[in-house]
Amino acid sequence: DVQLRANTFTYKDHIFEGWAKSADGEVAYADKATISAAEPYVESRTLYAKWIASKSVVAKIIVKGNGGLVNGASEYTLNLKDNQTVTEPTKERVGYTFTK
Repeated sequence: DVQLRANTFTYKDHIFEGWAKSADGEVAYADKATISAAEPYVESRTLYAKWIASKSVVAKIIVKGNGGLVNGASEYTLNLKDNQTVTEPTKERVGYTFTK
């Protein structure tokens, strides 16, 4: 597994959402996410920063993994936009089973 470095880029009046696999793609990895060894191996991978205008965010939720991973990262930030549907993040921690 490989952990992504923390994002250090800035974009005026925008909030970093995460990394996409293509310029017009959806967020595939959260900031500092772990890329699983189960994913197909590629020698190099270009990731694209995904941004949201800060004035369109109505709420910010931060979920901490508490020793586990949330969407592949130890900390997951969700910037909610107006009328956005929220899906449950993936959770994993060695020795634990998560149920709904």
